[in-house]
Amino acid sequence: MKKDFTDIKGQEHCKRGLEVAAAGNHGVLLIGPPDSGKTMLTERLETITDLPVNTWSKKKREFKGMVSYIMESCPCGYFTDPYKECHCTPYQIQRHLEKLPPLLMNIIDIHLNVPRLNYKELSMKRKGEKSKIIKARADKAKAIQKKRYSFGNNGGFWFYNSHIPPAQIEKYCILDKEGEELLKMAILELGISARAYDKILKVARTIADLEAKDKIEAHHISEAIAYRSMDRDFWMA
Repeated sequence: MKKDFTDIKGQEHCKRGLEVAAAGNHGVLLIGPPDSGKTMLTERLETITDLPVNTWSKKKREFKGMVSYIMESCPCGYFTDPYKECHCTPYQIQRHLEKLPPLLMNIIDIHLNVPRLNYKELSMKRKGEKSKIIKARADKAKAIQKKRYSFGNNGGFWFYNSHIPPAQIEKYCILDKEGEELLKMAILELGISARAYDKILKVARTIADLEAKDKIEAHHISEAIAYRSMDRDFWMA
């Protein structure tokens, strides 16, 4: 039986993050405790993109398609889990997170925190959208990118938003006034790095493309910032 997003209860923010990832060919990191559904989510990413989904391997240096990586949040796996206590020290957690290869972090644009579901969420009967509906939206966004970056067609691949060179980001990631103000505030308050800044703009460009918007608006920036949890808060404290 074909795997579909309707198989997964809850985790709506993760489903949305994977839709954005598929729409812009963004590398994605799923982080959370055991049995939270990280593998199930990654497997269903393959149903909403025509590109191959590569699970990270240190032996590979080139990837055709998308990259996904799954990790637990600490050595014992239960840091941030509201249902089971974590016994790791802050030092152990920091060392665990620092094991992420630098090359991988250069590829990863989207961080998704995958929590374990509670009983109410697990027992609910409502199902979400089918993969084909999500894929249709992602395909429309990719068609916009294909037209925008038609000059970049190379060997059958065009430039997705994830491929925008640093020198071209200002040209293609144009923000409206409110979007500029929100991004400025985020930089000042969150201490966003130059690498994270570029990735936020690329992901925001994809979110805007999902809405067929020419300019990046404040809510596009807000959602893109939400996908950079590894750059701030408790992870890097």
